[in-house]
Amino acid sequence: MSAFVISESALERNALILRDVADAAGCRIVLALKGFSCWPCFDALSPWLDGCCASGLWEARLARRRFGKHVLTYSPGYASEEIAELAEISDHLDFNSLTQWSRFREEVMRHPRFLSGELKCGLRVNPRFSTGHTPLYDPCAPGSRLGVTPDVMQGAVFPAFISIPCANRGRMTWRLRWARWNGTSATSCPARR
Repeated sequence: MSAFVISESALERNALILRDVADAAGCRIVLALKGFSCWPCFDALSPWLDGCCASGLWEARLARRRFGKHVLTYSPGYASEEIAELAEISDHLDFNSLTQWSRFREEVMRHPRFLSGELKCGLRVNPRFSTGHTPLYDPCAPGSRLGVTPDVMQGAVFPAFISIPCANRGRMTWRLRWARWNGTSATSCPARR
């Protein structure tokens, strides 16, 4: 049996650096469970990180139950029987392709958390710009099936959320708008069903 020794003080020190980066950049920093899923250390990390990135149902469950913050889920291959639970426990659900989105779109868009704006969805984009040195681990390597390439997105219509500041209590509301990919950015287009 393997044993690991982890310095919680070093974890907290590094997490504090990440918190400073997130605050300075105005972004969120999440823990990738595929790289580090040692849940006994979550108490040391959760005060500093914004949530977890899960690569499927089991990691999303771990993130929700043990980390208790924002859960972003992405998988190149969701099973039909997982979507309802993923919609319930994820805060952000990313899809690998337009085909995958089309397959699960109706179920996701009917979910109460999607309708209320609690659940947001996205598409993984593969910009075909490779910076990796090892093709095996490079998601943008030629022939990669991870993400939607710009040429496939050309003219595609997909739902996008637009944040609209609320006058009351300084909260944000989310309204569903449809967007069309024009090759470089998404632009609003007439509503569709």
